[in-house]
Amino acid sequence: MRILAGTGVDAPPGRTYTAALSFAEAMFSDSLPRPAKLGRWRTAVGDAFEYALVAPTTTLYAPNGELRSAADAADGIRWISAAAGALRARLVVLETGGTPTTGQRDRDRFRALIDGIRAGGDTQIVWHPAGLWEPEAASAFAASIGIVRAVDPLSESIDEDGPIVYARLRAVGGRRRFSDDMLESVADAFAERAPEAGYVAIHAGQSFRNASTLAALLAERGDAAP
Repeated sequence: MRILAGTGVDAPPGRTYTAALSFAEAMFSDSLPRPAKLGRWRTAVGDAFEYALVAPTTTLYAPNGELRSAADAADGIRWISAAAGALRARLVVLETGGTPTTGQRDRDRFRALIDGIRAGGDTQIVWHPAGLWEPEAASAFAASIGIVRAVDPLSESIDEDGPIVYARLRAVGGRRRFSDDMLESVADAFAERAPEAGYVAIHAGQSFRNASTLAALLAERGDAAP
């Protein structure tokens, strides 16, 4: 069992980060860095470090906020493939908002995007949905197209099937911070589920501290990678 905690980064993690953590989400705004630059990100952290690539919004959505068709997203899909390859990212994370909706048209369009991304490499695709999706419906749809749904172990049980569990903790709405007790609950949830591989990406004001605390809690349980 290998469970890693980390945060989102927009630059290669430094020595302080990599001394405590061996996982990060590589995140970008509207810019799409060249693969050669991302190759230096990989070199900076060494082979044991794991990246997940968070697909930039512009690769999935048109300027009007509509989910792109596979044809319209072709350039973005090629960039995702090249970037994931340069980072040697094991996972690609897709954050979605109001679309795709639960309607069949949006499901089909999203499935086509997934097929396009999957054709470019062998990375695992993680979906972090929002909008009208209930957890059970999102999990069923994710399973039907062979991807992993990101979970929030503080608000739901970890009952996803498959060898990988991917969690994202975000300080939004009424949740502004993650206490040590909350992080202990996350560690307990992973210990109970015991996946072959697990990832927890924390996005908060003290995300590095939170992730370091969680990594230590997982290590105490023998759940974290050395």
